[in-house]
Amino acid sequence: MRAPDDQPFEADPVDPEASPPRSNRWGWIGIAAAVGFLLGAIGYLVGVKVTESPDQLSATDLGFLQDMIDHHDQAVELSLLELANGSDETARHFAQETIIFQRREIGIMETYLANGGAGLGDPDRDVMTWMNMASPLAEMPGMASAEQMDELEAARGEEADRLFLDLMREHHRGGIHMAEWAAEFGSNERVKDLAGRIAEYQRTEVSEYTRLMQKLGFV
Repeated sequence: MRAPDDQPFEADPVDPEASPPRSNRWGWIGIAAAVGFLLGAIGYLVGVKVTESPDQLSATDLGFLQDMIDHHDQAVELSLLELANGSDETARHFAQETIIFQRREIGIMETYLANGGAGLGDPDRDVMTWMNMASPLAEMPGMASAEQMDELEAARGEEADRLFLDLMREHHRGGIHMAEWAAEFGSNERVKDLAGRIAEYQRTEVSEYTRLMQKLGFV
């Protein structure tokens, strides 16, 4: 679990025992999505504060920001499904953390794009061209397939926890590869710093997911 090191806001403590009734599943997802949107807006404002003038983005900087935003978006989707369907309090807490921190990072990355005169990536684009690994968006490293997303949506309880932890661990491993490349080969210092922090955070979280999977007997 991580604490942000470059912004003042502190999330209110969340009771991990507070599991919503299954009948309120979509209501809970709506609430969590609204919270995620608000935190993304906060991240955007934080990004504006630390990037008061536009910065030039290299092809690596631009590609990383656009691709990682889409990568983070799916992690938030996975986490919303775990909150709706999972039962283990620690796994659900990891999901809550992912929504908070990755929505915040999305807001910052969107700010860096805007300050560099760029926007979000086209959904039909080839991703990973900045790493010489061109592929469709759905095949970006670590991305869960449509079938895996459907499987997680249909799962309940312990099975949902198992699938969530397994998918998020692989998702982060793909994200680490991208972030490490951007931190090494990017040009914009703020983007490189953010990429380095993302890689560090996600390495820690992969270890946390693995330890929990071992504790729960999933591996």
